[in-house]
Amino acid sequence: MHVLLSMRNLLAPIAIVYGTLLKFRHWLYNHGIISSYQAPVFTLCIGNLELGGTGKTPHAAYFLENFLDRGEKPAFLSRGYHRNTSGFQLVHLHSNYSEVGDEPLWIKNQFPQIPVVVCENREEGIKTLLKQFPDTTLVILDDAFQHRSIKSTLSLLLTPGDKPFWKNKLVPWGSLRDVQSASKRAQIILKTKCRKGEVDSSYFGLPVYTSFMEFGTPYEAKTGKPVDMAAFSEWTAFCGIAKPDDFFKACKKCLNQELETRSYPDHYAFTVKDLKELKEKAEKQKSRLITTEKDWMRIKNVDTVDLKNLYILPMKVKILQEKEVWNQIFQSLQSFRQSNGI
Repeated sequence: MHVLLSMRNLLAPIAIVYGTLLKFRHWLYNHGIISSYQAPVFTLCIGNLELGGTGKTPHAAYFLENFLDRGEKPAFLSRGYHRNTSGFQLVHLHSNYSEVGDEPLWIKNQFPQIPVVVCENREEGIKTLLKQFPDTTLVILDDAFQHRSIKSTLSLLLTPGDKPFWKNKLVPWGSLRDVQSASKRAQIILKTKCRKGEVDSSYFGLPVYTSFMEFGTPYEAKTGKPVDMAAFSEWTAFCGIAKPDDFFKACKKCLNQELETRSYPDHYAFTVKDLKELKEKAEKQKSRLITTEKDWMRIKNVDTVDLKNLYILPMKVKILQEKEVWNQIFQSLQSFRQSNGI
């Protein structure tokens, strides 16, 4: 531990230089030397300062569901991380994750009625989206906080509850991809994956709220049929996400037992060989396989492997101070529409 800490401290000068460059970039945007595009519809940016693992996509799903319940016509725009295509792409239910990214594909499967698009150029993405879907009343921007070329109506900054950004440092000294002072551009800070009782009131005048993940009953991946928890006593959990331990802990709690685990790199592209090895090992141990909904997006098109005994653990975001968060969002939404005569 001490050796690792010493090695990280040696990287501090690199982080300081990197931070200076980032601050200069922000200064250029803050003083209008580099311009930002503001969309003609309300845009909610969901981002973070960390490299990953804060739960941006599940939070996007939470807000999409609630906006739909309130009669809005939302759309979802992402760059489509790890896709092998470029430019504007419309996500369909039958899309392959390699063309649009696993997270946008998961969002489309959760909300087939809304437009889901990917585009690395956020301005181009919004303009094309609104041209194709003119009835859109608001756009949720996934992982766009660091994209200063877009000026969002409201920015919601996520940070992990176990190590919020104010206790972290820039890469390679820590795991932040942007400076802590960038948080001043956010209107709401949300600590994620917290325990239900955790509460923070503010961070330098910004409200800090807390959210946690609520896990549902596992279901069969192919059919969507809920699993009979009493029918199986052995499980093997696997995933390719940023923080696999969070998922493994949730599985243990939900299944109420110890289990075999296997982790892969984030956004891992599962191969036939990988899935056959997992299946054969599970059959040998007489266990059932369980993974995440996002991982299933990268597995379901591997047709040559029979995955009838693969199960998924669903999850949903819950915000502890839900009323306060939505009050702030609707105040911003109303103010934007009044200012723009919408």
